[in-house]
Amino acid sequence: MATWIINREAHGKHVTCQRPIVMELWVLSGYLAGFEGTLLIEDGPGTNQYADTNVRFNVYQKNSGTTNQLFECNVAEYCRQYIKNQNFWYQGNWCASPNVMFNRKFQVRFSPVTVAPDGTLNVDYTDEQTTEAFNVIPLNTQVWENNSTEGGDYHRIDFYVNNGSNGGAGGTFDSSYAKYLSNMPDLNEVYLDYGYPWVQLSLLEQNSGTNRYRRIRTTTDSGATFDMMSNNLNTAVDGVVMMDVSPMMIEFLYAWINSGTQWNQLVDASGNAAADWYTVKVDYTSDAAGTNVVKGGPPAKKFVIKKDVACGNQAGKNETMFVFRNMRGGMDWFIAKGKKEKSVEISGLTYNKHTQYNRASDNGSNFLTRVGEHSTTNLWNDRKDSFKVFSQPLTRDKAEWLEELIISPQVWIVENQDGIFEPNGNGSDNILVAIVIDKGSYAIYNTEENVSYLEFNYYYSEPTLTQKN
Repeated sequence: MATWIINREAHGKHVTCQRPIVMELWVLSGYLAGFEGTLLIEDGPGTNQYADTNVRFNVYQKNSGTTNQLFECNVAEYCRQYIKNQNFWYQGNWCASPNVMFNRKFQVRFSPVTVAPDGTLNVDYTDEQTTEAFNVIPLNTQVWENNSTEGGDYHRIDFYVNNGSNGGAGGTFDSSYAKYLSNMPDLNEVYLDYGYPWVQLSLLEQNSGTNRYRRIRTTTDSGATFDMMSNNLNTAVDGVVMMDVSPMMIEFLYAWINSGTQWNQLVDASGNAAADWYTVKVDYTSDAAGTNVVKGGPPAKKFVIKKDVACGNQAGKNETMFVFRNMRGGMDWFIAKGKKEKSVEISGLTYNKHTQYNRASDNGSNFLTRVGEHSTTNLWNDRKDSFKVFSQPLTRDKAEWLEELIISPQVWIVENQDGIFEPNGNGSDNILVAIVIDKGSYAIYNTEENVSYLEFNYYYSEPTLTQKN
């Protein structure tokens, strides 16, 4: 009987499925023909109970010879398929748990494959070994980046893991390296009239195993601050945390925490902007009061507040709020305010037929026809609404960030339920409308003054006004 070990597991507690997740098995003695891998998935966030996905894959030898065999597999593609959409996102639910849409936790069970004297291959399910659990995020990295505490590595995502360690040899890192799951630059605009849904900032957290509290500090341009404290994270579930950073939601949470007392530092009692800008900063403290910071989070993110009671689809306005999955696996938003043009493409299929007629009762030459009946008619008609957007002036870094909007696999626009944008300050009537961006239509125009403009076309993901006969 062969002796073997799992020589290399996933390269962190948190890994990205957009890069290889390579595992290695080492046969210390004896000979094996291969291994069968089984993908296991956590049966509910934080349960630490793993269910069989019924995904099976072969693990092949990567070196030559019959001794000291090394077998290797890449499980990233298998894991990626389990990042699923969730209802809370489409419903604009701010207090839901964003688990399966942004990360999933897995294990892999390996079973050796032996060779019988007659050459038959047999899977030995009595000699199985299972990896440690690893959390998977659809986070893209770039080859020139260093995201690793071990240095010079763009496969690891250590700097995106807040509060605790990602399990690498380098351990924890200086908080100045901490990152959100977003490349959104500072000064992104938040329109009060669009309400609070889908104005969110996300980060990845690892339980440190000690008493820790997440402090989300909002600071206005006048210096007013509001700290929102989490419960003790010593038993928290590892994974993605989504924070609603809209001014309306921050005001709501302040009143909720303070027994109805209004803050009115971002939005006043009349629903108007009470500040021009504000920042949001995450840190981790050892006390529930939030006074003793023991671990810094990502740098403060700065937002600009806008109020325009005639935004959206109302007459003379071209503002459109785009929401999209960014390259870091989180969600971003952008409000386009430049030129917007609409075009309609009609297609369909026609066919010909005889109109109905009846001979007169005397079997003569007279015909009783249906005057006005179609001889040529439409079998079906299809309408495709397309929109061309030419953005407002943008800084170069914002234009580069918005390239993620163009290539994003999931993009929406925010519309009112009845199709006419009616600003109400909370977004309760707003919905996400899925769109597809025409990649070939994208163009960027740069000026010598470091000003950029974006141009692109999009159309609805679901066709409208399809009529069949």
